[in-house]
Amino acid sequence: MSSLNTLWLKKSAIEAMLEAVNKTGNSGIELTINVRDEANKYGQNVNAHISQNIEDKGKPKFYVGNGNTVWSDGKSTTFKKKNTGYKDYGSNDSIHDNLPF
Repeated sequence: MSSLNTLWLKKSAIEAMLEAVNKTGNSGIELTINVRDEANKYGQNVNAHISQNIEDKGKPKFYVGNGNTVWSDGKSTTFKKKNTGYKDYGSNDSIHDNLPF
């Protein structure tokens, strides 16, 4: 899927993200951007929030901006995740021999 999307970030959200980066000592911040099929009541179908890790699951998301899709080729594509570095032991590996079930 190819698309062009806009995203509006409030000054307060930018300042909060910069504060978080400075507090953690990281060199940047990761955002999760969601593109929905249908627009909300303001005509927006794009939103962004600060990405969460496993420990943050269930906590409220910190939304930083909204926007909309200005162009799309209309195709839908699913991408496979890149290698995470975890070994896939498979079902025949000896690691399974010591499991109690």
